[in-house]
Amino acid sequence: MIKKISEAELTKMCVELLSKTYLDLGQHNIDAKTKVLMAQSLAHDLKKSFPTLLWLDVKQAFWNGVRNTEDFSINAKTYYKWLKLWRGIIWNNEGVADHQKDKRLEYRTETKITDMFARSSSLVGANAYSENALLLSSRAAQNIYIMKDNERHDIRIDLQHTKGFKGYAINKELSAYNAKSLDKTHKKQTVFKIVI
Repeated sequence: MIKKISEAELTKMCVELLSKTYLDLGQHNIDAKTKVLMAQSLAHDLKKSFPTLLWLDVKQAFWNGVRNTEDFSINAKTYYKWLKLWRGIIWNNEGVADHQKDKRLEYRTETKITDMFARSSSLVGANAYSENALLLSSRAAQNIYIMKDNERHDIRIDLQHTKGFKGYAINKELSAYNAKSLDKTHKKQTVFKIVI
């Protein structure tokens, strides 16, 4: 989300986006100072008016604006128009089933379930009980949480692919845990006896 990107980093990203957009519009004579000033303005406006958009949304808004509007110059009025149009497309597709959403938003339909909203895995992956009995599959992962500016930034590191990494020995406690949890997957017989 835009609000999670620092102003300096966002300005750099905006310089790149604007440079590409100028190129797409055939405007090769824009000097570096103008690009930087426009990028600072865009970054400020994104933070102020579009903080919940993803960076991909911003890029798509510009891509769409260049190709599907009659705007051939970049200024605040132009990019506001493009961003508001794209945000409207996003808002109009909220609550719509994925297969019925506007095809231009396919980049947003990737699975966005994180360990914050779904079952979290351990460093070694799922255990036998959750995998076999509860049918909750997961992958070995590590979450890193960084607190900065009163916000939590989380990074999920997939530990599934370990080629080239030296592993560590599994300790006996972990093996015992998985063995116990495997027992829970066996069907148990329950007998109800009516006593009168």
